[in-house]
Amino acid sequence: MKIRVLALILTVVMMSVVLTSCEGLRLFNNIWEALFPSEGGDTNNFWLQIIFPDFNRCKTHTIVPLETIDPTCTSPGAVGGQVCQKCGEVIVEQTVLPLLGHEFSGKKDETCNRCPYTRDVACGHEVKETLPAVEPTCTSTGRSEGERCISCEEIVSGYEIIQALPHTYDNPSDQKCNYCDHVRVVECLHLNTKEIKAVEPTCTEEGFTRGAECAACGKVLVKPEKIDKIPHTESDWIVDVAPTETEKGAMHTQCTECGFIINSLEMDVINPDADANASKDLFFYLNEDKKSYSLISIGDCTDTDIVVPSCYNGLPVTKIENSAFFEQSHITSIVIPKGVYTVGSGAFRGCTSLVSVTLPSTVTTIKEYAFYGCENLSEINLPKGITSIENSTFFGCVSLENIELPQSLETIGVQSFCYTGIKTVIIPSSVKSIGANAFCLAHLENGEYVKSNEKTEITVFVGLSKIGAYSFSKNTTVYFKGTAKEWNNILINPMNYNYKVVCSDKTFTH
Repeated sequence: MKIRVLALILTVVMMSVVLTSCEGLRLFNNIWEALFPSEGGDTNNFWLQIIFPDFNRCKTHTIVPLETIDPTCTSPGAVGGQVCQKCGEVIVEQTVLPLLGHEFSGKKDETCNRCPYTRDVACGHEVKETLPAVEPTCTSTGRSEGERCISCEEIVSGYEIIQALPHTYDNPSDQKCNYCDHVRVVECLHLNTKEIKAVEPTCTEEGFTRGAECAACGKVLVKPEKIDKIPHTESDWIVDVAPTETEKGAMHTQCTECGFIINSLEMDVINPDADANASKDLFFYLNEDKKSYSLISIGDCTDTDIVVPSCYNGLPVTKIENSAFFEQSHITSIVIPKGVYTVGSGAFRGCTSLVSVTLPSTVTTIKEYAFYGCENLSEINLPKGITSIENSTFFGCVSLENIELPQSLETIGVQSFCYTGIKTVIIPSSVKSIGANAFCLAHLENGEYVKSNEKTEITVFVGLSKIGAYSFSKNTTVYFKGTAKEWNNILINPMNYNYKVVCSDKTFTH
């Protein structure tokens, strides 16, 4: 009897252990639900816990995600879901992913791209259906009528895309389409304009021509054209440090508008013996730099052969001022000393007896009309540093038959050698432009500068940007070191006097 009681107790204990485990409790719960089903399932579980309390059940689940199963062509997949890591209870069921289905690259491909499945694509399109046409609109494309195979769904004919229609508006100014909600941006008609003011160029900034723009939308209707910067306006030489008998000096020129330094030079020491033969009583004035003098006029000097001194009051003479010897018809020669850098405008104009002029190597600027009307001038040397012979510099120098132009020369001004007696001249390759009537040798009708109208020869090199109108007179032969085409490209006005041009490939007469 005692043994039976002990066995019964042991059996009850073992059943309690089994039933209180997660697996046992789940088994018993399933049996209980089958025998006593309930709407939510919670009531029976509640009584089950009262009758069979589970002391080993998870108090707190350790939740982990369920493994994702990718779908294939033949089997579904699963994604999401959660499970207790300790007891294995599914907390959140997984979402089932549908079959992928077989995939083929083209309609006639037989083998699936993802699995070994092979299909039969041989279709005779025996049963077809009509695909109705789809009219296009201004928001969508249309389709033409076509046919499709019912068996394989292949388009057999037609059903081609028709482009969408353009939006339609009653008036050019309308913004909304007549058939849809599309709103367009209407371009401005530019009915009102305003001026874009011209900007004058300077030596530091480019300029622009006048333009116009729409007052409403700001669109530029007439674009201003760019104007290149104008050249710097070079000042006279300014002495920075006056030379002495033992120390050299320094000077420069600058733009009169912006102050840009154009040239700088070193001045030689003063030679006290250089002025032993200089003319007396010439009139000078102190320049603005307070370190140099300019010869302003002949003063009380009565010499016919003028020798300008290199110094005055212990300071260098750097300039022959404008009109300094204007119409001094008694002067026959003039020697300008080293250290003078500028011969001013009309400095010797009208000196009709002037035969020779000696210029020093320091002269860099000879301004316009400097020797205008010097009808007996037959000898002058041009310094190698000169870059420009300005307008009418030697106008009317009918006795001047030969002149050597330096390689530094870049510009020959308008009428610079007009009415001269020049017979031969070589224009250096450094020259970029020749002004109008520069070598016009026709003689004045009133006989004032009458000379024998002899043949003149002028040699011109390639590299010129322009040759002004009527630069050469009749009976002149121009030897151009280039082709006839190159000559015509630089000639501003081909209707010059009758002169002969000898080019490298052709000879002709203008």
